[in-house]
Amino acid sequence: MKKQSYKDIAYEIIKEKIVSCELLPGDIVDKNVLMKEIGVGLTPVREAINKLEQDDLVVIMPRRGVVVSNVSINDISCIYSVRELVEPYMAREAVPNMQEEDLRWYMKQFQSYIEKDMVEQTNLDSKFHLYIAGNTRNKYLVKMMDNIYLQNQRIRILTSKVPQRLRDSSQEHIEIIDMFLKKDADGVEQAMRKHIASAKDAAAHIV
Repeated sequence: MKKQSYKDIAYEIIKEKIVSCELLPGDIVDKNVLMKEIGVGLTPVREAINKLEQDDLVVIMPRRGVVVSNVSINDISCIYSVRELVEPYMAREAVPNMQEEDLRWYMKQFQSYIEKDMVEQTNLDSKFHLYIAGNTRNKYLVKMMDNIYLQNQRIRILTSKVPQRLRDSSQEHIEIIDMFLKKDADGVEQAMRKHIASAKDAAAHIV
C-alpha cells in the first residue's frame, strides 16, 4: 500500500473537519492552528487547501485568508437536481446486484439510529448511497456521485441538527432497503424519490 504524503494526510483531516461541520460555512481556516493539530509544515497544509478549493469546500481570498465555502440556495438546488435525476435510476439499476446480507446489515444500522451520533449517522447515509451507486457497476456514475455526496455531506449534517429529520431519514432508508430486499424495482425507485424530496425540503430550511 502506498504511503500517504503529508499533503494527503492534511487534505483528509481538513476535509473531514469541513464535511463534518466542525468547521462551519464561513469559518476562517487558520493554517497555523492546522499545522499544530496535524503535525505537519506549512507547505502540505497549503497544498491541501489548494486541493480543497478545487473541491469547492474552501475559498482562498488573496490577502484576506481562507474561509470555508458557504452552502447557498443555489448549491442546494444544484445538488438535489442531480440527485433527483440520477438516484431513482441508479437505485433501479442496482436492484439485481444488491446483496441480502449487506442490505440486512444496513437495515439494522438505520433501525438503531438513535444510538448513533449525528456525524456517524450521516456517514452511514453517505456510505449507503455510495453502496447503491457501486452496485450499478458503472464506475463513471460512482465517481460522479462520490463528488455529489461530498458536497451533500455538509447539508446532511446541518439538516440532521433537527432531530425529527434524523428520524425521518432513517425511516426513509429502511423503506428503500425493504424494497431492495423484495427486489421491487418500481418500489425502490418510488422510495428513493420520496427520500430525496424530503431531504431537499429539509435542506431548503438551513440557509
